[in-house]
Amino acid sequence: MRRSSWMMSILLLIVMIPNQVLAAGSTDSGVAIGDISWLLWMLVSIGLLGLVLEVMIPGHFVSGFISIFSFATYFWLRFGQNETDWLIVGAFVAGFVLLFIEIFVPGFGILGALGIVGIFYAIIMAAPSIVEGVIALCLGLIIASIALWILYRFFGLRTKWGNLVLTSTQDRETGFNASKDRRHLMGKRGVTVTPLRTSGWVLFEHGREDVVSDGEMIPNHTVVEVTLVEGNRVVVSKVREDEGSEQ
Repeated sequence: MRRSSWMMSILLLIVMIPNQVLAAGSTDSGVAIGDISWLLWMLVSIGLLGLVLEVMIPGHFVSGFISIFSFATYFWLRFGQNETDWLIVGAFVAGFVLLFIEIFVPGFGILGALGIVGIFYAIIMAAPSIVEGVIALCLGLIIASIALWILYRFFGLRTKWGNLVLTSTQDRETGFNASKDRRHLMGKRGVTVTPLRTSGWVLFEHGREDVVSDGEMIPNHTVVEVTLVEGNRVVVSKVREDEGSEQ
């Protein structure tokens, strides 16, 4: 997306947060948790969506800023109601840091998994109850998934994950060949330069080739003929004296 589109998204997200959010952050605001539960769900949804976008499109930092802003507001509201503590916030911050380390310094995924666990744990434990926390997390994941699908389906969202996955095909028609094409050796005759037990080397007109015998041991300095070519495998048979005289 263009940078201007991202800036408009930030403005829209800020407008979506009503003035009562700021008032709810104070202990004497009188705003009950039930009155802003929908807002908490929206903050979790926006935070998760921004987090997912930052993982999928690393380096822009805009979606990461939106995620941090949303989660910071979420925890601020919970602090205003004296429903959380610094241990929970610490778990969230640690999870966020671990996840971003995994994004920019890819490893085995352990740090990323621990980061996700820390973030989910903090979201759940910051809620008035574990049940409400699980509900908020599940609703946030659902809403974020729907929003992500809309961005992909209707706004042409493209990620950088494609750089990590090979999507092009490599075949003979496009000039790619994983092994050396040795079909031209079919029917050719050469002389063994090493004993074939059952593999070894044969000298042809164009040079040496590694081959295998058809099962029998063929001594050195013996005339052989290629009888089968299967991919990179060349099978030769010993040329009998009567066959050689006919040539």
